[in-house]
Amino acid sequence: MSKKFTEEEIKTTLNKYFKKLNLENDNESKAVLFLLFKSRIEGQRFKPNDKCFCLSSKKIKICENHLSIYRSFKEIDKVDVEKDFEVIEYDINNALRKEKVLVQV
Repeated sequence: MSKKFTEEEIKTTLNKYFKKLNLENDNESKAVLFLLFKSRIEGQRFKPNDKCFCLSSKKIKICENHLSIYRSFKEIDKVDVEKDFEVIEYDINNALRKEKVLVQV
């Protein structure tokens, strides 16, 4: 991850997925997005009775509305997902670095 992204690029990319997947614009949704991206890039597939990608102990079919989010996410072209994952990963890593600095202070 060598490329830096502007706040506008990050915001535009996140908002595109929040809108497509009908997610709120909050940290929990960012985490769900990150896990979806990661599982998709790694080639992981989920069935309704599998444990949810959000790492809860629930099956995906009963874990909030994550099954419909997952199905909508599967419809997005993998090339777009791989490209946009860099932006999402950059944003998550920056947030984690900032949080780590705040904790150390």
